Amino acid sequence: MLVNPRVDLQQGPGLEALALVEYRPAIHGNDWRLYSRVQALYNHDTGSGAHARSYVFTRLGISYEDVTVGAAANVDWYGPRALGKSNLGGLLRLALL
Repeated sequence: MLVNPRVDLQQGPGLEALALVEYRPAIHGNDWRLYSRVQALYNHDTGSGAHARSYVFTRLGISYEDVTVGAAANVDWYGPRALGKSNLGGLLRLALL
């Protein structure tokens, strides 16, 4: 789990918070694991007092040793009116180290 707040004080002051949670419990022995991840960001433009950008990225899959396959969903919101865009797709993850 990671939570990382940030404050920009120069050239377009803003506030930002990033949160990341990843959970990989064993399913069958140590070779098979569930892979789940949620990453979220919120960015606020303090100069205008408005929303700048936010997103939620999710991943859910199954891992065997160093290879993970599954599903992914990204939802992104932009600008003061928080106009959204979303994407759904597949997940292929290779652990190199």
